[in-house]
Amino acid sequence: MFCFCSRNEVRSDVDSSNDSLRKFLTYAESNNFNYEKRRDFNHKALSIILKRENDSLNRENLIKIAWNYYQVNRWKDFKKTTDILLKQSIHKEATNHIAESYRYAGIYYENTNVNDSAFHFYSKAEKLLIKNKNRKKLCVLYQDKARVQFYINDYLASEESIIKSLEIAQKLNIKLEIYNCYFFLGIVSNELGQYNKSHEYHNKALLWARKNQSEIKNQSVAICLNNIGYNYSCEGKLKLAVHFFKNALLENNFLNEKPYFFCTTLDNLGNVNLKLKKLDEVPKLFLTSSKIRDSLNIDMGKNINKLYLSEYYTAVKDTLKAKQYAHEAFNLSKSFKAPKDMLLCLKQLSVVEPENALKYSQDYIKVSDSMQQIERENRNKFAKIAYETEEITNQKDEAVQQKWISFCILTAMCILSVLIFIIIAQKVKQKEFQFVQEQQKSNEDIYELIQSQQTKIDEGRDLEKKRIAQELHDGIMNKLTSTRLNLHMLNNKNNDETVKKNLSFINEIQNIEKEIRNIAHDLNKEVFTHTVSFILAIEALLKEQRNISSIYCHSEFDKRINWDLIESNKKVHIYRIIQEGLNNCNKHSQAQNIVISIFDKIDHILLEIYDDGIGFSLNAKKKGIGLLNIYSRTNTFGGAVEIITKQGIGTNIMINIPKNLK
Repeated sequence: MFCFCSRNEVRSDVDSSNDSLRKFLTYAESNNFNYEKRRDFNHKALSIILKRENDSLNRENLIKIAWNYYQVNRWKDFKKTTDILLKQSIHKEATNHIAESYRYAGIYYENTNVNDSAFHFYSKAEKLLIKNKNRKKLCVLYQDKARVQFYINDYLASEESIIKSLEIAQKLNIKLEIYNCYFFLGIVSNELGQYNKSHEYHNKALLWARKNQSEIKNQSVAICLNNIGYNYSCEGKLKLAVHFFKNALLENNFLNEKPYFFCTTLDNLGNVNLKLKKLDEVPKLFLTSSKIRDSLNIDMGKNINKLYLSEYYTAVKDTLKAKQYAHEAFNLSKSFKAPKDMLLCLKQLSVVEPENALKYSQDYIKVSDSMQQIERENRNKFAKIAYETEEITNQKDEAVQQKWISFCILTAMCILSVLIFIIIAQKVKQKEFQFVQEQQKSNEDIYELIQSQQTKIDEGRDLEKKRIAQELHDGIMNKLTSTRLNLHMLNNKNNDETVKKNLSFINEIQNIEKEIRNIAHDLNKEVFTHTVSFILAIEALLKEQRNISSIYCHSEFDKRINWDLIESNKKVHIYRIIQEGLNNCNKHSQAQNIVISIFDKIDHILLEIYDDGIGFSLNAKKKGIGLLNIYSRTNTFGGAVEIITKQGIGTNIMINIPKNLK
C-alpha cells in the first residue's frame, strides 16, 4: 500500500486572552497525551468558543478545533464543529471561512467513503477560493480533489488536479505543497503502470523533503521511503523494497506523529517478506500493525492487514486461521465500500476455501461488474457536480449583472416615456400602445403553440424511451444474465452432458438474437396477439427457470380467468413482471423455492411471486432498476404493488391487476 500525503494542518495563531482556552487547545494538539485525553481537551475548548461572540478570531479557533478532532479520528465531532463553523461563516458572510467550511465538509465525506458528496463540497470551496483569489488555499484544495478522483480510479483527472496544485505551489514557492504534489504524482504514475515516472516523482519528493527539513517534517521522509519501497514491490524488486521499508521504520517519531503510515509500512514490509518466504518476522509485523490500529481507533488499512495475515497462515498451512482472517478482511472491505479490496479478498477466499471457489468466482464477477458501473456513475456524477457548481456560480453572477441592467433599462424607459408624452399627442400614443399589445399577444399565442407542440413531442419521446428500456431490461438482459451464469458454472466441466447443456444455451442465445431483431423491426407490436395461450407462455417461462436454476419453481393458476378477454398489452406487462421477479430471485434471494400464483378475485386479478430466501430491508435498500420496472409496469395498467419482506424471512410480491377488459 502507498502512504498518502497528510492534509495540510490548519495553522491559526490564536492570541486569546483566556488562558484556559489556550491551554486546552495546546493540550488537544499535543502528542504527549493519548487520543481520548486530546479529544476531552478539545471538547472543553469548543464549549468555551460556543459561549463567545461570532467573530473572525473565534471562527479561526473553530477551524483549529475541527482539525484537532480530525487528528484523533473523531468524525462525528469533526462534522459537528464544521457545521457550526459553516453556519457562523454564512451568518457573517465570511467567504474565506465559508470556503474552509466546505473543504472540511469534503474532508468528512471523503473519510466516510461518500466520494460524490466530498467532490461536491470541494467544488463549492474551489469556486469561492477562485473568486477570492486565495491561491494558497486553492493549492491545497486541488490536492483534496485529486485524492477523491484517485479513489474512483479516475487517475487522469487526479493527475490533472495535482498538476494545477503543483503550478500554484511552485509560483508561490510553498515548499510543503511542492513536496506533497511530487509524491502524489508518484502514486498516480504507479497506478497508471508508469513505474519509471513514479520513481522519478518519489525521488524528487524525497530529495525535496531532506532539503527543506525546516518546512517539511521528518516523517515525510519516512512516507517517501515507504512509497519508493512499494513502487519496487510492484515491479517485483522485492529486496530493494525491503531496504526502503526498513529505512522508513527507522525514521524519528514516525510512529508517534504518523501512526497510520507507520502501520502501513509494517504491513508492506511483512507482505514483501512473505513473498520472499522469509516467514520468521512476518506474523510479528502484521500483529504489531493490527495492535497499533486497534489502540488508536484507526480503521483505514485494517482490511489489508487481515488479508496479509490470511496469506501468511495459508503459507504456513494453518487453514483455520487463514479462513478466519480472509473472512474478516472481506467483511471489513465490504463495510469500507472498497470494491478493489473486496476483489483481492475474494481471490484469497477461493484459495483458502477451494470447495466454494465457484461461488467466490461468481461473486468476483458481480463485484467487478458493479465496480466498473460505480466508477462510470461516479465519473458522470463528478462531471455533473462540476457543471452544476459552475452553473450556480454563473447564475449568481448573472443575477447581479441583470439587476444593474434592469435598473439602467428602467431609468432609460422612464426618460423615454416622458419625452414621448411631451412630443406625441395622447391619441397617437394610445394607438401605438394598443398596436404593441396586440402584437405582443400574437407573439405569445404563437410561442405557447410552439411550446405546447414541443412538449407533446418530448412526452412521446420519453414514453417510448422508457418502454424500450423496460423491454430490453426485462426481456433480453434477464435472458443474457441467466445464460452467462450457467455458461460460467459449466466452464470447468468437460463431458457429454455439459456439451449438450451448452448447446441449449447456444439455442437460447439465438432466441435472444431473434427477440432483439423483433424489437428492432417493430417495437410497437404486441407479444400476445397470436393464438398462443398466455398461460402456455408463462409455463414455458417457468420451465426455462427450472432448467437454468437450482431453485425449485412452483406454480398455481386460477382456471376461471379468461385470458382472451384481457388486453394484450396488459398481458405483456404481467409476463415481464413474472420474468423480472424470477430473475431477482436467481440473483439475490438465495432461496430454495419460488411460488408463482395467479388468482381470480371479484374485481381484480392477484399475482403473487413468493420466495423463501434471505429477503431484504425495504428501508435500507435502494430500489434497483428491476423493482422500479415492476412498479412502472404496474402503474401503466393502473394496478398496485405490495412487497412484504424482511431479512431472513423471504419475500412476497403481490400485484393487484384491474379487470379492464377489451
